[in-house]
Amino acid sequence: MKKTTKAKIEKMTEAEKIDLFEKLQSDILAVKESIFEFRKHKITSQGEAIKYFRTIAPLSIEAVYCLFLNAKNAVIDFVEMGQGTLTQAVFYPREIIKHGLKVGASGLIVMHNHPSGEPEPSENDRSTTKKLYFAAKHMDMQVLDHIIIGGKEESFFSFHDAGLIEKFKLATAAMFEKADL
Repeated sequence: MKKTTKAKIEKMTEAEKIDLFEKLQSDILAVKESIFEFRKHKITSQGEAIKYFRTIAPLSIEAVYCLFLNAKNAVIDFVEMGQGTLTQAVFYPREIIKHGLKVGASGLIVMHNHPSGEPEPSENDRSTTKKLYFAAKHMDMQVLDHIIIGGKEESFFSFHDAGLIEKFKLATAAMFEKADL
């Protein structure tokens, strides 16, 4: 609490403090209810995932978030998994898988922004997403997409739309086949 706020509270009468406390309690309950509703939200399209991300995530620095979904694509959790600088953010597949297992996710969507405005993935974005796909597959989780948000409202890159998720799927299947020999 700031000193000015604390000073104001100290000058309040007991009745004013009780009113303030009740208001804060009401506000906290409203936030809890909105979080509960927010987590019940079902992601039915890529546009909804992007809107979800743009609503919650700060876009001024590069940050990686993950939407963890249940089997019906309802949001279980939305967590920042890495924060970076103006030009890069690192995320670790191990940490994403660990959190997904903790919350019981069956699917996930990785999202991050490029403050530069250019949504094209870096080589690191590609290789880390491939590692994540492979690790998630082993843990019975599905990486549905990795979406990189650019600067403009309609500017984004989707690993799913670009066919990269399908390539990762085929590479993983081929690896499993070779292992069975």
